[in-house]
Amino acid sequence: DLRRASRCRGAVLRARDDGDDESLRDAWDAGVENGKSIAADAVQRFASPKIDDQGLIIADALVAGVVAPGLELITALAVGAPLPAWASVLGARRLVLPTLLRGTTLATCWLGGALSARLYDRTSYDFPPPEGADDRFAVTAARVLRGGAFATALLVFATQLQLYGV
Repeated sequence: DLRRASRCRGAVLRARDDGDDESLRDAWDAGVENGKSIAADAVQRFASPKIDDQGLIIADALVAGVVAPGLELITALAVGAPLPAWASVLGARRLVLPTLLRGTTLATCWLGGALSARLYDRTSYDFPPPEGADDRFAVTAARVLRGGAFATALLVFATQLQLYGV
């Protein structure tokens, strides 16, 4: 059965070859080189990021690290909802340290997301729009959504590590 599947796969690959000069091996090598360049770009985003405004990092750390978890606690207390699990670790009256620890996690995840989406690069937030872009807002919003998605994935991963005690 495996031999037949292998022969079928080979027949499909031969059928896809429309007489182009590029062989399957050349396509494979080009794909490997493309993957290496993508990996190098991804590593460069984190190892040597382009940060044009250091104030953005401080503002993001304050908002994600203090304001967001603080507002979450204030809202829960104001509406009488139960406190989040991370807030009640030390008891109901000791909220400052858990809030700062949660904020540190959120700020770290957001920093990773912002670096992955190149949000600290001037082309993300400066006018006029970069070449080829019609709308500045669309470029910025797309990068913020990409960064937020990456930060959310990091937060889920960090939470799983905490839950399983790794």
